[in-house]
Amino acid sequence: EGNALVTGFFDALITGHGLLSNLKTLEASASIQTLEVKLREQEVHNGQPIEIRYAGQRLNILNLALESGDSRFQISGALPLHADAPSGDLTLRAHLNLDAIGNLLPTANSLNAQGIVELNGKIKGSLARPEPSGLLSLRHGQLKIKGRPSPLENLSAELEMESGLMSVKSLS
Repeated sequence: EGNALVTGFFDALITGHGLLSNLKTLEASASIQTLEVKLREQEVHNGQPIEIRYAGQRLNILNLALESGDSRFQISGALPLHADAPSGDLTLRAHLNLDAIGNLLPTANSLNAQGIVELNGKIKGSLARPEPSGLLSLRHGQLKIKGRPSPLENLSAELEMESGLMSVKSLS
């Protein structure tokens, strides 16, 4: 452990078969009953068993739910690897308390973010050509930047993504 960036443990059953030289033949599944990690001193664990499958060049996430304090992130659905395959659809949902998960942010040393971020989104298309859409909101935001005397307070925002374009619905 020592100075490791990530520590923890997991209990998983991973199976698969196929030729590594031919992705079309690969099939694999992972069932992770327990996942408990500490990443940058922040504890993260699964709220329920994680189930992921890969077959026919398609990634199928039956359930992937992670929690850290009162923050949650969940993803489910399927996406093909190649753009010419039938389109897939992943659903993303998140409730993030920035104050509680601030250590996970790569900018944790230079800024301190607080507030609640909500994400309700989808990714359609393929892993090669993703088409993200959804709504991202920030409530009760505060941003303290190292070297600046006063924080930015009472921040709120709503961002919407559709057809590859991000629009700001509200910002204050």
